[in-house]
Parts: sequence; C-alpha cells; structure tokens
Amino acid sequence: MIEAGRGAIVTISSVNGQTGIGEEPYSAAKAGVINLTKNLATRYGGQGIRANCIAPGTVQTPIWQARVDRDPEVFDRIARWYPLGRVGQPED
Repeated sequence: MIEAGRGAIVTISSVNGQTGIGEEPYSAAKAGVINLTKNLATRYGGQGIRANCIAPGTVQTPIWQARVDRDPEVFDRIARWYPLGRVGQPED
C-alpha cells in the first residue's frame, strides 16, 4: 500500500469497544481495535492509505442463547440503545 500510495484498511470492532456495557475482556479487545485503527489512520493517512473501523451493535445470533435462557427479556431491554429501537438481525 505504501508503494502504491493508496489503500484501505478495514477493521471490525464492536459497540462494546465504544462504551462500558460489560463483557470486560471482549470490550477491552474491541476498544484496542478501534484505537489501533485510529493510529493506523494517523500514521498512514498522509500516504494515501485510509483506515476505517466498523463497529456493529448487538446482533441476535445463536451465541446469545445462553444469555436469553437466563434473561428472556434481554433483547427488549437493550433495544433502547439503538436508533432503530431493535437489535440487529443476521439478515441485516
């Protein structure tokens, strides 16, 4: 990318990396990805290399099942965090 004078770096983080909502180890790792991306953008932006981070919110996937079993209303409660008033679905 440096030799070409252009390029794009895209990283994937999570809304957990932007605010304190629990899951401390996961959230810390995702915050690190956000910070890494900002630093890459700062370091290489002047050389034509863009760095952007995608930080999706909650997506209702099977990994949530154990939590839903303990707390069936979890998605209803956290839906208020999102402008659409719902959590994401895999087809989104």
